[in-house]
Amino acid sequence: MTARRNTLHRLADGDRALLSDRAVTLLEWMSRLGFPADEVAATREGWILAKALVPDGFDDHLTHVEHALDDTRSVALIKRATEAVTWELDDLRIAEFATAMADHSSPTPNT
Repeated sequence: MTARRNTLHRLADGDRALLSDRAVTLLEWMSRLGFPADEVAATREGWILAKALVPDGFDDHLTHVEHALDDTRSVALIKRATEAVTWELDDLRIAEFATAMADHSSPTPNT
């Protein structure tokens, strides 16, 4: 009975029918962090496809997402990236954004 009830709850929630509780929690986290609803929806769709195509690597991907969402600088850069897709190709902000992304992605040298 408990298993059937849990299945019915998952089916009643479209996200939970196709994604794990962990993935749904991350989508909710993205919403709380202020990501635009269309970005959260696009992420959800991408994750459904990724889970179907690469199920063995999906949990590793979610681990990377968890780390990114826990880092305020990463969150700011991801949000900026969603804005950047609307910029014109000659927008001066592109160079600054690219530098910020490269700096964030570069390993910190040991001193």
